[in-house]
Amino acid sequence: VIVLSIFFVTSADSASLVMGTMSSRGNPAPNKLVVVFWGLCMVGIAIVMLLAGGSTTLTALQNLTILIALPFSVVLIFMTIGFIKDLHTDPAAIRRNYASNAVRNAVVRGLEEHGDDFEFSVSPAPEGRGAGSKFDSQSEELTEWYQRTDEDGNEIDFDYETGKWGDRDDPEENRQVGEDSAPRS
Repeated sequence: VIVLSIFFVTSADSASLVMGTMSSRGNPAPNKLVVVFWGLCMVGIAIVMLLAGGSTTLTALQNLTILIALPFSVVLIFMTIGFIKDLHTDPAAIRRNYASNAVRNAVVRGLEEHGDDFEFSVSPAPEGRGAGSKFDSQSEELTEWYQRTDEDGNEIDFDYETGKWGDRDDPEENRQVGEDSAPRS
């Protein structure tokens, strides 16, 4: 009962604060009287509904809550689909797909050229045969969201040949920033 009371008081306080903020034109610290007004309004609405509805009011409120939540569940489903689609542009997922393609291509090429007796080695692949033959790791679509920027929001270039950022000269300093922060080619 104590935990339930704390839950309801906290929820009512939060709802009063949100309604006070909205009715104060977005002020994050609305006047206390406005917050108290909205709290009293919610208490009044709850009392009127319980007195007017009798014993079936609680069931009606539960049904209303479920009915109102249904459209929001559709929004959540679309948000989940969007999140999963966005995960495909995550650098870790890109590297995993790239590695799978590299191994798959190496096995196929090894079987084609050497039969069952071959081993893997890392070397540049002929044009169109490598793991990234149909993949552009520097594509704007994949790299836009994790580009490094300066204080003004301007993009900082990365030199793939030297492994250096445009704003740093010391390679040791680049490693301290984190090897995962450098884009991979």
